[in-house]
Amino acid sequence: MRKVLLATDGSPGAHAAARWLADLADQMPGLTVTLVHVIPSYGGVSAPGANPGPQAMADMAAPALADARSALGDQVPTDTRVVLGPVAEELATLAKREGYDLIVLGRRGLNPLEELLIGSVSQRVILLAPCPVAIVPRP
Repeated sequence: MRKVLLATDGSPGAHAAARWLADLADQMPGLTVTLVHVIPSYGGVSAPGANPGPQAMADMAAPALADARSALGDQVPTDTRVVLGPVAEELATLAKREGYDLIVLGRRGLNPLEELLIGSVSQRVILLAPCPVAIVPRP
């Protein structure tokens, strides 16, 4: 395993996932991580606004990406992605298209209403992912 996709939304669960991955990276030289923030969009409607442009998306994702990068530390090479769409589907598509070996995400994100209405993102990622998925609980 060398290529990991770390989903982050700025939640405590996402922070715990980044810390867990940092510990794993200490044991796996050569590990590279892509931090990805998915701006939820279902049926063409995104939150907090409809169809944000690239700069607005980058601004929305910046705090979550900064938190994950900080939790990972300086020893892990990272790149970042910001995408718009259904969260689980976007994570699975990215993992398949770019050949990730593992997807890592926190068990609970920032949107409990979304979880109630359409199920948890982590459950959907497990169903859709083309690779193993690590779900990290909050401490």
